Amino acid sequence: MTKNYFISGEFNLYCDVCSKKIKTHEAKHRWDGLIVCEKDYETRQPQDFVKARQDQITVPFSRPVEAAVFTNVTYLNMYVESNYIEDYELYFEDPDL
Repeated sequence: MTKNYFISGEFNLYCDVCSKKIKTHEAKHRWDGLIVCEKDYETRQPQDFVKARQDQITVPFSRPVEAAVFTNVTYLNMYVESNYIEDYELYFEDPDL
């Protein structure tokens, strides 16, 4: 930290980035609203001001979306009269055919 010294009409302040004590004539206002010392001052990136053009994304023709088709599925119950079916292969097709 620097020593305090007197300059008429000036006062001390701290840099918002590095917390260095500076006089008001050494301070600069940065683009993001911070008051900083000369070492921490930076200009705004020019790419912040670039504006992109809106793309016109269209297709020459389109089809309407078809309605969803649902089917019912029935499942084979493997338990009959609280007994497990021993020959459950009989209920399915033979995969070797």
